[in-house]
Amino acid sequence: MVETPEDRPRGSLPIAAIVAWTVFIAYFSAARGIQNFFPVSVFDMYRAHAPAVVGRVIVRDRAGDASELTTWTGFHCKGGRPVLRDLEACAPDPTSRPLGYILRDQQLHLDEHSEVVPGSEAIAIAIVLRSYRLVAERGAPPHTDCVIARCTARQRN
Repeated sequence: MVETPEDRPRGSLPIAAIVAWTVFIAYFSAARGIQNFFPVSVFDMYRAHAPAVVGRVIVRDRAGDASELTTWTGFHCKGGRPVLRDLEACAPDPTSRPLGYILRDQQLHLDEHSEVVPGSEAIAIAIVLRSYRLVAERGAPPHTDCVIARCTARQRN
């Protein structure tokens, strides 16, 4: 005999609803207890606030124009090759520095492209840590530049 909605006592839940609620409560409890452990997560990355200052390593030419470090090659810097991981002087707060993997990639680019490239003329540049202060105002955020190294380099074609 198949149970129909009319046969079921009034106020009782179907077994599927009970199972669904049990699974939901178990998942919610596990996520709260375990925190961030796949496949359960509380997604706290969406709960965190953005830092007040963020940084980015860029190249600034004589005219003051900014460009990506990877658009340059043939770096020859005063005092030897700069080490981008040592940015404490420019950014004492670690949260205002670029992410570690970005600095690593930029350092690799500097290390691999310090050879003299024949062709175009070397241009005087500055490798800078540009720190943006994130404010709730219209327009581009205000920034400051801290010179990491003064070099000559060539723009890539």
